[in-house]
Amino acid sequence: MGSMDFDLDLNALNEEISKLRNNNRSEKSELVLKVNKNNMKEKLRLLPNQHKPSMPFYQVAYHYNIKNFGIMCPKENFGEECPICDFREKLRAGAQTDEERKALKPFFPTIRYYAPVLSRTDNTKAKFWEMSKTVYEEVINKLIKFPELIHPIKGHDLLVEYVPPTGGKKWGKIEVETDMKESKLSEDIEDAKTIIKDVKDLMEILKKEMPNTEQIQGYLDEFFKEDEDNDNSEGASEVKTEVKKEVKAEKVVETKKETVDTDESNIDEEIDNLFG
Repeated sequence: MGSMDFDLDLNALNEEISKLRNNNRSEKSELVLKVNKNNMKEKLRLLPNQHKPSMPFYQVAYHYNIKNFGIMCPKENFGEECPICDFREKLRAGAQTDEERKALKPFFPTIRYYAPVLSRTDNTKAKFWEMSKTVYEEVINKLIKFPELIHPIKGHDLLVEYVPPTGGKKWGKIEVETDMKESKLSEDIEDAKTIIKDVKDLMEILKKEMPNTEQIQGYLDEFFKEDEDNDNSEGASEVKTEVKKEVKAEKVVETKKETVDTDESNIDEEIDNLFG
């Protein structure tokens, strides 16, 4: 068999990889900013939120213990059916021992907190800073003491840093300091207005990406299957399995696209007032 020469276009192959990776990235992943061991320092400017003018932050509930990623809770976030929450309540109703009550823990959601910000590293696009409850409380207290912090002309940036664990501690911590130097959101007022106007409604984005009831039920079933495969004891695993058989999603809640009529002139006027 004769030899065959291959003239591969490596640039084309790299472009294809880039496309595949970008297609797998959700809008949320593009907009959410985290300060952690992989991104240890940020200089952030809190932004006004046209979607929530009086309270610019978001609280989002996730189920973290079912899969190796957070599952948005339809019940806590949107008042819709959630198979994980339904399962937990049925399990709670029949729990009689400490072991059975302990089995409830994986089915409670955890709250994460988000603030619209501009990263001074990027300085072009509004994002959402994801925080723990402790950091969120600290930021709220800073705003209570100094409401001008968020002002687009005479506000202040926040210096946020991840501090690695020391002294045998398992987790690091986030430190938040206020930059005492007053600064503008942008030297160009029109640019500053554009940044504020481009702040998206995080809950609208998350709802579009939230798994439906059937998918969440599937995650729950997988959780129990793994539990049965890996745990040969007859304790809480057996209790959970019995209750699981009784819990079925009765219907699939289809994500309904919500249409919000936005008066662009009013938004422009509101933003103009910030600079007045």
